[in-house]
Amino acid sequence: MSVKKQMFRVGKCALDLTFSFRRFDLTGEGCDPTVKSGVLDEIEFERALGAVGIFMSKAEIAALARAFGDERGRIQYEILGESLREGMNDRRTNLVRKIYLKIDMLLPHSVEADPATGKLTDNKAPMTMDFLLAHYHGCMHPMVRAKELTAEECLRQMRDGLENGPMDADGDGCVDEDEFVQFYNDISAGIPSDDYFCYVAECVWDVEENPNASLINGFRQERPRLMPAARHAMAAAHDRYLQENAVTAE
Repeated sequence: MSVKKQMFRVGKCALDLTFSFRRFDLTGEGCDPTVKSGVLDEIEFERALGAVGIFMSKAEIAALARAFGDERGRIQYEILGESLREGMNDRRTNLVRKIYLKIDMLLPHSVEADPATGKLTDNKAPMTMDFLLAHYHGCMHPMVRAKELTAEECLRQMRDGLENGPMDADGDGCVDEDEFVQFYNDISAGIPSDDYFCYVAECVWDVEENPNASLINGFRQERPRLMPAARHAMAAAHDRYLQENAVTAE
């Protein structure tokens, strides 16, 4: 069974694997334990995978060593991790961006008037991890509804992923759209099915990939993706919102 399929089976993302690899990347005596070599031999690699519930045959591990190994045959796990996170397809990316735009439009706004000119300025609150989590519905996750996971555990896993993953990549305390997509690249690595990925995202973020899709005609078919025209319509609606609030404040 491939790495990605086993990641899906045990509910792990690419970041979980990388953390396990780093724990098994032991330094030599007298070396700084915080400085990692970035490589594992096949035995260390097998143990690191086993620690997260993934088990591969000797032949499969040897194949990964050939694909991601250095000159000594040791597996370069950071390169492997980047390969697992190589990016979502258009369908997944469009849905993730739609989720971000929906939450972005919920951010609080305040309108301030310049004391000298009276010109109105709209100030939008920053997109923080806490604001994102406030709109994450862990109780609607399919695994929670199947009683394989509690809503509290689901929320904790999401928070751990946000705090330890690439969410706030630039360290400014805010989450922009590209950082949100990069975060989902990591999660996407462990979900081989596009339909299941989109279904889970729709459940936990209370969003529809295509609100006008027919349940009958669209069964087991890829639903239309979010087109540029739809994005422009959403942006226009957001602009109208700002204008109406400006008029009200005035």
